[in-house]
Amino acid sequence: MVMAMASVICRLGVVIIALGLAASCAPTKPSPITPPDFIVYTMAPVYHQNSLLDGGLGMAGLRNPSSPPIDKNTNKEHKRENLRTLAIHTNIRALLDTSEEGGFGRLYGPR
Repeated sequence: MVMAMASVICRLGVVIIALGLAASCAPTKPSPITPPDFIVYTMAPVYHQNSLLDGGLGMAGLRNPSSPPIDKNTNKEHKRENLRTLAIHTNIRALLDTSEEGGFGRLYGPR
């Protein structure tokens, strides 16, 4: 009796798994992807006059051990550019040997 009950439960489990797999393979109509209501898109083009490599500093600016000055009395867009330039300068100075002996400008970096 117990053996027959276990066999029925095992077969029932196999049938449920088979039906689940069959249902997951059924073709469905793709739903359109829509963003949630709380996401608001505000896109504004940003054009940088300086390159992404040196942040407009050039070779002399990147080799300069002191960081570029940041003018705090400017508009928001100009502050972003100043912070971006400062971040580029800080990261280049931290990661690379910017001396002539180290190959900066000769083997790698801006020319």
